[in-house]
Amino acid sequence: MLWHDSMLVTLAPNEVSYRIQPPVGRTSKATAVLGCVAEDPAMPWAAACNALAGAMAEGMQRRMRISVVLSDRLVRYLVLPWRAGVVSRAEWRAYALHSFESVYGADCRDWRLRIDLVPPGRPSLACAIDAGLIEALRKIAGDNASRLIAVRPNFISLFNQRRAALRGSPLWFAAVEERSVCMGVLSDGVWRAMRNESAPDGWLAALPGMVGRMQFMADGLNDGTLYVHVENGCAEVPASIGGLQVRLLDAPVHRRLQPDSGALAEA
Repeated sequence: MLWHDSMLVTLAPNEVSYRIQPPVGRTSKATAVLGCVAEDPAMPWAAACNALAGAMAEGMQRRMRISVVLSDRLVRYLVLPWRAGVVSRAEWRAYALHSFESVYGADCRDWRLRIDLVPPGRPSLACAIDAGLIEALRKIAGDNASRLIAVRPNFISLFNQRRAALRGSPLWFAAVEERSVCMGVLSDGVWRAMRNESAPDGWLAALPGMVGRMQFMADGLNDGTLYVHVENGCAEVPASIGGLQVRLLDAPVHRRLQPDSGALAEA
């Protein structure tokens, strides 16, 4: 599979896009954006997966390495406080599962968990992805004689690529999507708080309230720089929100097709 083409898919409830690249060079061989309508609230990813499966069935080349970035609207996040005695991967999974169930209900029992395994004494970032979505993506790849090599949340993917250019501690980072914002605050190399919220009135209107709630959650982290990644740019942003200096990251990002370094480990 080393010399086969790679396919990067970005999947959201109402849209799926893809780019196919050769093993050498960055010139895309094919790109497309497919709109869809998410009709099943229990499976908001189903329409996008069906659109992707249909596109790949219509004569698309086979035997590719497929990497998928998921909209944060399809992901749940939690910051898990450190708990003495939680050491092994199985213990982390049990702890994370209990925490997700207490917030999101029993439906999370069938979700795939990914956890930032950290040294003792530090909080840990965890995310949950519907297992049905993972299996649907594997089937789409298999039906095309291709291989699913990575599934990554949008927030984690963007932050890992931007990390080297971000300065300060505490460090605030927000990934803006259509009608939603995912925001986290990092201090001393550790995630302290996360919010993943809808923004029906736009992300600029949503940010002040989110920052306030985050500052309440992350007691004492009331300063720093808020970096905001916006895919389609923005004419202007306020210089500060809630005492945080705001910097807009609107330059295009060329997402890597291999798994990101620093990604969360599957539990």
